[in-house]
Amino acid sequence: MSATPSTATQPRLPDAMSERLRQIVAGPDEDISLAEAALLIAGHGNPGLNVSAYLNRIDELAYMLRLRIAEDEDLQGRIAALNHFLFGELGFGPNADDYYDPRNSFLNEVLERRVGIPITLSVIYLELGRRVGLPLQGVSFPGHFLVKCAVADGTVVIDGNRITAVGPRASTTVPAGAKVIDVAGKTIMPGIVDVHWHGSMGADEIIPQQSWVNYAALAFGVTTLHDPSNNSSEIFTAAEMQRAGEIVGPRIFSTGTILYGAKGSFKADIANLDDALFHLKRMKAIGAISVKSYNQPRRDQRQQIIEAARETGMMVVPEGGSLFEHNMTMVVDGHTGVEHSIPVAKAYDDVTQLWSKSHSGYTPTLIVGYGGLWGENYWYAKTNVFDDKRLLAFVPRRVVDARSRRRTLAPDEEWNHFNNAALAKKLNDAGVSVQLGAHGQREGLGAHWELWMFVQGGMTPMQAIRAATLSGARYIGMDKDVGSLEAGKLADLLVLDENPLENIRNSESIRYTIANGRIFDAMTMNELGNHPRTRQPFYFELPGNDVWGRTTVADTDD
Repeated sequence: MSATPSTATQPRLPDAMSERLRQIVAGPDEDISLAEAALLIAGHGNPGLNVSAYLNRIDELAYMLRLRIAEDEDLQGRIAALNHFLFGELGFGPNADDYYDPRNSFLNEVLERRVGIPITLSVIYLELGRRVGLPLQGVSFPGHFLVKCAVADGTVVIDGNRITAVGPRASTTVPAGAKVIDVAGKTIMPGIVDVHWHGSMGADEIIPQQSWVNYAALAFGVTTLHDPSNNSSEIFTAAEMQRAGEIVGPRIFSTGTILYGAKGSFKADIANLDDALFHLKRMKAIGAISVKSYNQPRRDQRQQIIEAARETGMMVVPEGGSLFEHNMTMVVDGHTGVEHSIPVAKAYDDVTQLWSKSHSGYTPTLIVGYGGLWGENYWYAKTNVFDDKRLLAFVPRRVVDARSRRRTLAPDEEWNHFNNAALAKKLNDAGVSVQLGAHGQREGLGAHWELWMFVQGGMTPMQAIRAATLSGARYIGMDKDVGSLEAGKLADLLVLDENPLENIRNSESIRYTIANGRIFDAMTMNELGNHPRTRQPFYFELPGNDVWGRTTVADTDD
């Protein structure tokens, strides 16, 4: 006999409530009353629920909140007042003792008990905020629900290398004497966080004073990178030099040399926890924030690395070597995430359910995805990379031409990155943290290809941008400082000529890159702002050093 109760015995919404809910969700998003919709859903378990009474209660709370806000209060002041009123005076907060109590999901219960889960608390926050004139929007985030304040005509104030204010132009104070750059009509977004980046930082332990690889990354808006496999001595030296201002480049984080389990000149032998601790302590001592566990053949070896990471406060970003079962044990065992796409044509609900209950992230590197033709070749086939003026301003033409002029062609249905991207979207929707990693395939431009491929797989432009910014920052533990535009965070942001929310391909229309508070013209990488400086020519821009055709000269208007 089935253990599932019959449809007749399950509670259901009264017809009038059900019809009203259908009317609400069928309307434009901006007209939806979240509180009414949430209360109608709560009526599923309580058919006699008085929806109007609880809506009136929210109105009463909004009236009390308005009394605490001065008429001329600016945006940040209104947000501070809302925070203090809801979470301070009224004492609303999370049900830390019993997160899975069903009452946490019913808005009427949350209003009565003043405890809930992020999404129900956010509904109350949004409804109160909107009633006092705050332009708030809900943002679905893997495993969380956030609230953002949308500013259509805004100002970002930077002091040194930190953002000190973000808000509407009319109410945000700009310090006297500040350098003002008017970008009216343009779009500002956080700098891109590429969590799976590869590229040379030097040669024979010599770090160039001006690396075209780093300049290209910044020109395309990559302001933070995490490299899960590089020469330890070179990348950690470059990271220190970048932090000290000795070289120009993105923020640099890395695993350094991988913890390789197969035979090789740099094999990391791990037979027990002490071995794992030895390797993680030595890597942390030279600058690593993470380690890459790669081809460690036994599961217990991989688990020992994870335990050593817990004890040393590091992250573990493994690679499964195109082995599906290998990847799944990585998720079960609690790795920080899985690097590269999982090598199956289609994943079913067992994978989605398993992964969504873990805290492991997913960096699919669609640009080099397993299982078929990968994404990098798609963009060589579909676009004239050899004519990209921004790319050719920073990368030697011979490097670009050798890869881009003779293309791999295939029918659209045979490009496998669409399948990989669809799975990434499915996992993202299930609550898995999906983040951008462009694998260093095409200096800076590859990050935009990765962004666009997320959308080809079904993500909205906002979901893709979040994967490229805040999700990546959270993944590498840097979200307190980078990944979003907030007062107090590091000043890493991009000014775009066009809005990528309208067309994700607009992500490439970067006018200015602001990295650590320094403002660069993204077509030339000349420094602007309070300390203008013209970039020195690269070696291949000097007469006689171009080797294979002159590079394209770009300017701000290109």
